Amino acid sequence: MKKIFLSIFGFLFICLFGVYVFLFTSFGNSFVSSIIESSANERGIVKFRLEKFILTFNSINLIATIDADSKVTLSGNYNIFSRWVNIKYLIDIKDLSKLEKFTTQKLIGSLALMGSIKGNEKEALVVGKSNIFDSITSYDIKLKEYQPQSVDIKIQNAKIEQLLAMTNQPTFANGITDIMIKINDTNIKNLNGSIDLDISSVTLNNKTINKNFDLNLTKTVNINGKINSELKPNQVISKVNINSNVVKLFLKKSILNLKNKSIDSDYLITVNSLLDLSDFINTSSKKGFEINGRVKGDEKLLDILGKSNIFQSETIYDINLKNKKPNKININIKDAKLNEVLAFSNQPIFATGLLDINAKIKDANIGTLEGSVNTNLKKVKLNNKIINKNFNLKLKKSIFLTLKSNSLLKGEGVTGSLDLKSSHLNLKSKRINVNLKQSTIKSDFKLEIANLNNMTEIIGTKLNGSFNVSGDLNGNEKELKLVGRSDIFESISTFDVLLKELKPSFVKANIKSAKIQNLLYTLNQPKLASGLININVDIKNANLEKLGGKIDTKILHGILNNKNVNKIYDLKLKKKVNFKGDISTKLEPNTLISKSKLSTSLANVNILKTIINLKNNSIKSDYEVYVSDLNNLYDLTNTKLRGKLKVIGKINKTKNLYITGQSSFLNGNFDFILNNDDLVATTKNIETKEVLNMLYYPIVFDSKFNSDLKYNLKTQKGLLTANLLNGKILPNQYTNRVKQLINFDMTQEIYTKALLKSKINKKIISSSLDMNSKNTEIDVTKSIIDLNKRKIDALVQTRIKQIEFDTKISGSLDKPKVKIQTDKLIKSTIKTKVYKKIEKKIFEKLGDDAVKGLLKGLFK
Repeated sequence: MKKIFLSIFGFLFICLFGVYVFLFTSFGNSFVSSIIESSANERGIVKFRLEKFILTFNSINLIATIDADSKVTLSGNYNIFSRWVNIKYLIDIKDLSKLEKFTTQKLIGSLALMGSIKGNEKEALVVGKSNIFDSITSYDIKLKEYQPQSVDIKIQNAKIEQLLAMTNQPTFANGITDIMIKINDTNIKNLNGSIDLDISSVTLNNKTINKNFDLNLTKTVNINGKINSELKPNQVISKVNINSNVVKLFLKKSILNLKNKSIDSDYLITVNSLLDLSDFINTSSKKGFEINGRVKGDEKLLDILGKSNIFQSETIYDINLKNKKPNKININIKDAKLNEVLAFSNQPIFATGLLDINAKIKDANIGTLEGSVNTNLKKVKLNNKIINKNFNLKLKKSIFLTLKSNSLLKGEGVTGSLDLKSSHLNLKSKRINVNLKQSTIKSDFKLEIANLNNMTEIIGTKLNGSFNVSGDLNGNEKELKLVGRSDIFESISTFDVLLKELKPSFVKANIKSAKIQNLLYTLNQPKLASGLININVDIKNANLEKLGGKIDTKILHGILNNKNVNKIYDLKLKKKVNFKGDISTKLEPNTLISKSKLSTSLANVNILKTIINLKNNSIKSDYEVYVSDLNNLYDLTNTKLRGKLKVIGKINKTKNLYITGQSSFLNGNFDFILNNDDLVATTKNIETKEVLNMLYYPIVFDSKFNSDLKYNLKTQKGLLTANLLNGKILPNQYTNRVKQLINFDMTQEIYTKALLKSKINKKIISSSLDMNSKNTEIDVTKSIIDLNKRKIDALVQTRIKQIEFDTKISGSLDKPKVKIQTDKLIKSTIKTKVYKKIEKKIFEKLGDDAVKGLLKGLFK
């Protein structure tokens, strides 16, 4: 037994001696240091070298280098049996980034720590100093069973940019902070102490922030302030006062419960001018605001209560967040200034007025929505100057409006109503259904404009009367369908419109029994006619590039308003003028193609094809005008006419109007060209008998004539030149009188050529005529015809062989007075007749040429 005991004791002694030699002798120290170096370098954490390692039974002295330029020094005493240490340390790390594998986070910069650790496992004291964050730092930490019991840390002049750099964060700001931490008991249940943070001269680094957060900060933002926190069992009670040139935050008492991770805090946020926030939000408002209230709750359920004067309003709110998402929302905004709301949204100040919003939302989650939102815009006045500038309008009259909307939130959607009243129009919707999940809307609407004249400055066209339209809309932003009805022009009208991306896609409309007189009145046109119009619209595709469909128009029971037509167009219509018509229009890409037929008691118009180019607004068309009885045009021409007329031609309208026409007329041909207001017309082989018959003039001449007319429709002035070919004067009162007086039959003469020139000045025609035959000459140097009065005043100078006389034609065109002036006739007749008798009976007997010449001179 004794031998066994001695053997065991000897073995333990040898082991202990071996451990002692291994750990506490120079030989063992060198061996251990090589093992530590190899282990550290094999793991590749850093390039580690133990410059000095002396470990004795009761002391340690260690100097190690990290990557040659950093050093760790430990020196002091310890007691293995009582587990007591008294060691001084010096840690000087020049480049923290090289410790990334050890710290598992990349750190930048340097770190120096110097101090001591004194005590045992039950109680120990760690004191020291540091230059962390380029500061002056001291610390005093008491440990109990290796856990901090009390902490006293003073950090002075710590540079924020160094703190950010050390944690490998971009340099978002520059500045200095002081931190004072004094914790007497770190146990949360018995927590006691204080933490004070003093921030001074902090400036945001705009360039870095803009780069990392895609912002465009331009203003310099300076921040300073203090955070004072009192530590109590399970609580951190703080007072916060942070100031900047942008916003101020003040918390008088903020209680953070560490046990249940909850908060109970007041708050006051002050913004001196919203313009100071222009780098963060697009706003042009110069007004400031305050928000103050209380935050209470935790991450699962948080209540935010408060009030504000934002937008110069009286605002109260109560917001509940559940799992960091809006749950219940109660907001009451009263008398918010609309101009401030617009300025806050960086919109032009289109209007001034007041805005009320009352929102009571019990559940703000789409799918389980519950609550209500009521909005009221009041005393709103549009800012004409701003609207005119932004929308190129010319508003002069003041426009006032009010808007009320009431909404109920339920499930996935919102149901409500809207009532807009203004000095120009009213818009009302009794039922609006919006599905927020599907982004769809279904609503009725009713638009009323009591006086369209008030809309003149908005639409740029003067309109009259009233306009009412109502219907329903259904769809979303991609496809929205409108179905409705209207009483426009006192009609029975319906429409069906599909909008794709808020642009018309197809349009169906039916306007039935629209009154022409109401249409003219609405369009601010004179009441030129009455009657009915039916329009049927079926547009398959409203995109101009892909335009397709048709429009059919029918005019019924049309009657011209003679009184107004006469007044405006200087006419003298007396008989009732009836009209009706049909227009069929086919829609093709960028083009309208129409076929038209208009029947009136004056004339009929047929158009086989009218092409309207919607890109350049040009028009190309054929036409046919047929007058079955020219006498129907008497009220237009103030001239009795007989016969009929058919004209065919073409119309071309680009920048200028160009119309051509031709007709087989009065056994000849008639052609004209109208270029804007200038008319050029030619006739060929027209029979004068037919012309005189058409004009209800006495048929006194028979020939064919060619003419050229140049006439301006605007000035009603022109010039007519006509050549009468192979003409004969027909028997009439004038020729009979001439025959009686001089025994000469003018009807037997042929006028191979006659030239008529007429100058037209509105309703006055001044003419001259030169006619010649074998035995006669007829000259009309001046003839005046007044078509208004249907009067004529003309002097006809006639020479028949050697007899001359003048004829005066005057009075009514229908029955003119023809008077031959006998003085000239008698004189020329006497000379001619007497001379012939003397020549026959006396001169021949005398036979003396000298006497014959003398007598001839007496009669010449």
